[in-house]
Amino acid sequence: MLGKYYILLILFFSFINSINGQKHFFQPELGVNVYVNRGYSFDYSEAEMTLKGRASSTVQLGFNYSYGVHANVRLNIGSYLSFVPYSHLLRYNILLNNGEYLSMPSKFGRAPDGTCLKFPVGISLDVPLKAKHGLQLGFYYVNQLYMFKDSKVFIEDYYRYESGIEVEKFEYTRLKNQRYQGLAKLQLGYSYAIKNKNRIHFYLAFEPEITVNKMEQSVTFMPGSSMEKTFKIPYQNNHNVQVGMGYTFIK
Repeated sequence: MLGKYYILLILFFSFINSINGQKHFFQPELGVNVYVNRGYSFDYSEAEMTLKGRASSTVQLGFNYSYGVHANVRLNIGSYLSFVPYSHLLRYNILLNNGEYLSMPSKFGRAPDGTCLKFPVGISLDVPLKAKHGLQLGFYYVNQLYMFKDSKVFIEDYYRYESGIEVEKFEYTRLKNQRYQGLAKLQLGYSYAIKNKNRIHFYLAFEPEITVNKMEQSVTFMPGSSMEKTFKIPYQNNHNVQVGMGYTFIK
């Protein structure tokens, strides 16, 4: 399905280019994504544990190709490699045999939860400034495909000092896999012309998730014990802010 859209888009670019004879723009880019909304926070008072989602970041590497259909208008298609990060903050106290709690240091986990491929399609507007400077404003629809690791992402244990027995504290499990999501994208960029009219550019972008999120995750506290309790929560969404830079080859 997506392949047909890309073929039609390329044919349309070719048609426009044959009429206008405008320039081609090839843009390798490197950036950082910051995922701003983790979407969950809950406590388990019986064991005095707190697990909270945290903002997290990941590197993004990609390539954008544009046709200039007007002196100030481009049609864009791109391909980017990124990741789906998982990050959490854990605070907990251990219940001792005398009924008192022993406070433990805070811990946090941070690891890529999956590999992500993005294929943005959109239109951008160039706004020339003085001399070699310029601004770009772009609107995109982003097709996002990704692959996850095994469903059980991590298990954390603690050691009960009095008995010498290692007790499983909680486990995290992803319940469903979803391979596709759609995102919108609004991008603001600045460019500076250098040798042979090529440009170095910097960008700031926001990608809100616009498809229905079908993923769920499960956190089970004290599995296998009398205090076992399971929470089902939505998978953290993919709203993210991006900053990065690239180099534009103009043909």
